[in-house]
Amino acid sequence: MIIVKKFNTYSFSIYLLLFLILLIFPSVFAILFDGTSKRIGIYPGILLLLVLFTILNNYRIKRKVLAIKYFFIFSIIIHLILSYILSRTDFFLRSFYSFILILIIIISAFTFANICNNIRNKIIENTLFYSFIILNIDLIFSLLFKINHLDKSFFLFPEPSHFALIYIPILFFNIFRFSIFKFSFFSFIVFMVAIHIKSLVLLFGLSIIVFLYLFRNKHYTSLILFFCLSIITISTNQYFYDRLNVVDTENLSLLVFLCGWERAYLSLLNTNGLGVGLNQLGFTNNAGFFRDVLIKLNAPTLNIYDGGSTAPKIISELGLVGLFIIVFYLKISAQALKKILYVQFLSPRLLLYSSFVFSSLLDLFIRGTGYFSVNMILFFTVCFMTHKNSLD
Repeated sequence: MIIVKKFNTYSFSIYLLLFLILLIFPSVFAILFDGTSKRIGIYPGILLLLVLFTILNNYRIKRKVLAIKYFFIFSIIIHLILSYILSRTDFFLRSFYSFILILIIIISAFTFANICNNIRNKIIENTLFYSFIILNIDLIFSLLFKINHLDKSFFLFPEPSHFALIYIPILFFNIFRFSIFKFSFFSFIVFMVAIHIKSLVLLFGLSIIVFLYLFRNKHYTSLILFFCLSIITISTNQYFYDRLNVVDTENLSLLVFLCGWERAYLSLLNTNGLGVGLNQLGFTNNAGFFRDVLIKLNAPTLNIYDGGSTAPKIISELGLVGLFIIVFYLKISAQALKKILYVQFLSPRLLLYSSFVFSSLLDLFIRGTGYFSVNMILFFTVCFMTHKNSLD
């Protein structure tokens, strides 16, 4: 196990800095240096994570735990080698480089999971509370001085969906500690913000939180009213209606999303369940109906290298192994759902774990940001936090 030093202001400040580096710095780096990819900020953050982890912790890891993690990594390596041999890909070097980067993310997630498993609950509470304040400050100032109909970027995030994917787990953790009055106030504010900035990801994330909170606390009437309000809002708002109406749609975002799942299906068929290989999506010929529609709309390369969301990309590239990963994660999500709804006392660690679980579902099924992102670190963190000690 990991032996964590006694809580004090200094160590709390380091943990807060660590948390903010992982969640916010990649987007800030993308704005300052790149403009599109978060990768440039991910790896300095990971490096600092490992340095801070070494400073704050003296630890021993059980051999059995290490054996499981190494077996998991070794299995992925064997699968990728077989995939390349059988698919005869011409893009080995690019995929091998991507694999090395993902391996770094897995190792960092393992480290971050150990931190989350063993830091004191008080540190978790304070870290998530101050992170919530910082994100709300960014939201307020972005709404007042930056966001308009031409520029939808935030001060700390390049676009609303990137903000939503980080804001939702922080909101999730804090809102479950609110009274029904505070919960109603923040839910209404976030709902109006989602409508104003036209963020379907934020609206979906809020809907998950509202459902879990109201169902857990047996406010069934309020739950019905919220979903009625959401349905009315979506049906009367042209932007949201176009994003969800699949009948003869010409909405590019929706077409990209549908195309991603179609390509996942075609990839499974065309490769006999093996997958097209890591980061090979878009470089292989698996065009389908929705890709043809995008071509007709003069958008043939729009999001061609990702699946619109992360789950279809994983399935397309890893085949049945990727499908197993998604099913395994859905099983984890079902277990977390049961705990959130029925466990009498929600400890800070359980809330933190659950916030990572449900926010990762947004990245998997609603709006994916790719493998080299904060959300992928949170995805693997959840996988490494599933043992009993992480949920006390």
